[in-house]
Amino acid sequence: MKAVRATAAVLCAAAVFLAGCQDETEPVPTAPRPVVSENVKGPNGFGRTFLGEVSSRKEADLAFPVPGTLAERPVDAGALVTAGAVLAMLDPSEFESSVRIAEAALVVARARLKTATDARERTRTLVDRGVDSAQDLERADQNVAAARAAVDQADADGVDARKTLEDATLRAPQDGVVSMVYQEPGAAVTAGQPILRLSGTDDREVLIDMTDAQLARFSEGDAFVLVLDANRDVVARGVLASVDPVLESATRTRRVHLRIDAPPVGFRLGALVRVTAARAGAGDVSVPQTALRDDGTVWRVERPAGIVRSVPVQTGETFAGRVLIRDGISEGDEIVVKGVGMLSEGQAVGRQVAQ
Repeated sequence: MKAVRATAAVLCAAAVFLAGCQDETEPVPTAPRPVVSENVKGPNGFGRTFLGEVSSRKEADLAFPVPGTLAERPVDAGALVTAGAVLAMLDPSEFESSVRIAEAALVVARARLKTATDARERTRTLVDRGVDSAQDLERADQNVAAARAAVDQADADGVDARKTLEDATLRAPQDGVVSMVYQEPGAAVTAGQPILRLSGTDDREVLIDMTDAQLARFSEGDAFVLVLDANRDVVARGVLASVDPVLESATRTRRVHLRIDAPPVGFRLGALVRVTAARAGAGDVSVPQTALRDDGTVWRVERPAGIVRSVPVQTGETFAGRVLIRDGISEGDEIVVKGVGMLSEGQAVGRQVAQ
């Protein structure tokens, strides 16, 4: 009986030992690490119609260079004006008073100059007769110089006062349309405070908004077809002129400026326009620049196998951190966008993680 128990104990010890050895030689496999990737979306620019608005390339908020009370504003929003037309006026009473004071000061200064000049001539005569000294003539010359300086100052003050009076009238610097009004008559305004906005009518453009992914497909000079929303028979050609560098935080889009070549009559300021890209390329897609490897390839994740394959691509323009892919990948492909230098052909990867 004791021999049987000893044999059982030996067998149990051997089993424990073998289990420990198995733990050391066969570690539990770990799951592949997740991969930061994105699924390629279809075309976001070509073939899509954007809604834009006709705007002026020359817009300016106009203000008075002097403070005062807004007495008149003979134009309202939408008014067509010509260069030099009166747009607004400040209460002129204070400025007219300053002009009158400056004119009176100039009269007094000129009278004092005449008195000083006459006194100098009398002193010169007395000096010639030996009655007055040379020092008296020198003082007389100094009085004349001071009086002449006072005249010059009064004259300059008058010029400034008249210029300030002129500045109290706001005039149109160019032909245009009043596109916005900020202040109503009776308001107290400070120097530089906008009164209204004037938009030039001779140089127009169309404004649309695009995401960075959409903009990656376009470059400066690309052509667009512009169709007036109110009358589809009115068509014009537009060219991408510029893109605002600042991203709109609320919509995550950028303002795109399309220059209009020979705008039709119907393309008035504020008119809605339907915008479509004129050039081909509906199959183009884009990916972040971080997805592109030095050898001109990207990593495509094969699902459900969960492995990566190197795919050569043909690239195009870049914009805002994205690169246009003209050939090599298609809509729906899962492309690795971060850590591309840490992968190898056929490597297993885990679940998809968004950026």
